[in-house]
Amino acid sequence: EVLPGTVHDVQMPIIEKDITVATGFVVHAWTFGGTVPGPTIRVHLGDTVRVHLKNEGQMSHSIDFHASQTAMDHQMVEIKPGATFTYTFTADYAGVWMYHCGTAPALLHIANGMFGMVIVEPKGGLPKVDREYAFVQSEWYLGAQGKEIDYAKALSAAPAPDFVVFNGVANQYKEKPIVVPSKGRIRVFVLDAGPNVDSSYHVVGTIFDRVVKEGVELSPDNPGGWGSQAVDLSPAQGAIVEMVFAEDGLYPIVTHAFNFVGRGALGLFTAIRRLREVHQRIAQPLEEAGLSLYAQHVDGLDTATLIDIFRAEHESCLLGTDAVRDGVDVPGRSLRLLVFDRVPWPRPDILHKARRA
Repeated sequence: EVLPGTVHDVQMPIIEKDITVATGFVVHAWTFGGTVPGPTIRVHLGDTVRVHLKNEGQMSHSIDFHASQTAMDHQMVEIKPGATFTYTFTADYAGVWMYHCGTAPALLHIANGMFGMVIVEPKGGLPKVDREYAFVQSEWYLGAQGKEIDYAKALSAAPAPDFVVFNGVANQYKEKPIVVPSKGRIRVFVLDAGPNVDSSYHVVGTIFDRVVKEGVELSPDNPGGWGSQAVDLSPAQGAIVEMVFAEDGLYPIVTHAFNFVGRGALGLFTAIRRLREVHQRIAQPLEEAGLSLYAQHVDGLDTATLIDIFRAEHESCLLGTDAVRDGVDVPGRSLRLLVFDRVPWPRPDILHKARRA
């Protein structure tokens, strides 16, 4: 959300922290605010931003806001361990901007987690949409377990990162898809933090009808009817994209450089509308009949927990998408109702063949 008011004081401690960047892989990261990426700062055009930094780490750092206009030797100064500094700037231009540590070698500090996003809304603000999300693409060059990144890997003229990720963690939106309404307008703020690899941000199955990339806009009402399939971003470039999911289902989020999709740059939007409509229609009659109704994407429980409850409670019903298809293999009387929001595709595995038999 946009910060209220016109003058903003943002506390951003510099913290060293162990972060799990993929299943089984831990990096001793240097962070702004304890997260990778650092906190997203969202303001209006013309606002004043004062970022208060305290270096709680073991080495010197600094900060560089691309949304600011200031001399390098004025505010991008060394902040020694234990020291504090306030970086002040006016948001003179709208856009999606990067901030990062600028201490030499900047490549090492960025690759070890010191970066984040600033969103400056244009004059008059952005129009309201149904959902908004922020994605920062970045890379991990793994060193020893629980240690800093391998600087030699990051420094290579032909970089080969171990992971390319959205918002710091490999495959996190594949494992926990982002639920959105079909037919709703979705806005995504995208930043390629690098430090080395370009991004080709693409959502499979939809078209971007609005794109604002580095100040250049493609609008939905353009006279030629143009659309966009992917947004190409070099390190430190940002964009805003909007889309509408035409129907319920799964929409993968990728960088279209597919050699990196298998290294963590993969997520999912799950567009859901009919499931919630069905839930509204059947919840009351089932309750009157004394049957508990559990619903994926409605109840605040993960799918595995919902299936476990459904298996345990014989007088219960389960409503879900094809993501719960394995949950139909339950013993005895526990299967009362399973309504798929979409018809699941055949699965040529042992479980599927046994179920058909």
